Amino acid sequence: RNTAALAISSGAPKRPSGRAPGPTGKPFEPLHVILDPGHGGSDPGAVYGRRGAPDRVYEHEVVYDVALRLEALLRAKGYEVYRTVEDTRHGGPVAKLTTAALGSEAVRVSPPYRMGSSRVSNNMRVFLVNALYRQLTERQGVSPEQGLLVSIHGDALVPTLRGAMVYYPDHRLRRHEFSPSGRVYRTRQEAAASRILFRPADNRSAEEASRSFGEQVAQAFRALQLGVSPRKAVRPYYYRNGERTLPGVLRYSPVPTSVLVEVANLNNAADRLTMLNGDNRQRVAQALSNAI
Repeated sequence: RNTAALAISSGAPKRPSGRAPGPTGKPFEPLHVILDPGHGGSDPGAVYGRRGAPDRVYEHEVVYDVALRLEALLRAKGYEVYRTVEDTRHGGPVAKLTTAALGSEAVRVSPPYRMGSSRVSNNMRVFLVNALYRQLTERQGVSPEQGLLVSIHGDALVPTLRGAMVYYPDHRLRRHEFSPSGRVYRTRQEAAASRILFRPADNRSAEEASRSFGEQVAQAFRALQLGVSPRKAVRPYYYRNGERTLPGVLRYSPVPTSVLVEVANLNNAADRLTMLNGDNRQRVAQALSNAI
């Protein structure tokens, strides 16, 4: 088995034993969920609120805490969870966020990559996601439909906007090849195959599956009365410097159902205060769990 998956799964609670029949009478087959809490290391993500004030917020600390809460909920359902980032000084969900551990995160490749470069960190995430997906589908026989990638972020939009947004991969913006090179990648087991190829047909089907799941995520947020952007909450791209683009983890994800969830707009004062409350982060995790 791939050592990255072993490292990611180690120490995790065991899923319920046995294979209890589901509603159709078929044996229970767990979903396999790759959780990608955004940013970390030298890149804290969006930072808003006055320094030293109660509303000061760091994106990575918010989304990492949500990811830990979501992981616990999914494991309790018997699902398999693979988190892309590890913070050894942040062992579990916390009621009050702290920046004491900020900068200690690593991407869970083998050996781990301490996140000194945001560009390299993002590429390492892609290699890790690809290695996990290939291991599950090609070596363990998991159906592609049983896999999900959920990348968790906090938005940095104009302060008048509130609510969550979900991005899915527009096939026109997907790339046919991912092939960064350099010693930093050659020394990681997951990046040994430094060239990852994508077929146009797979990109088109991934767009449809991911869009459908993105709509479920937005519905789950609304059901728990969590804010959802009134301006096209589920989107296939965003604009950067006037051009349509995708986050790298979506542009190069091999997982047929892949979304990036902006849980709130951290540049909005009300959203910011909402995400600083542990109970609300738990509600976000519950909404994501319900959608999954």
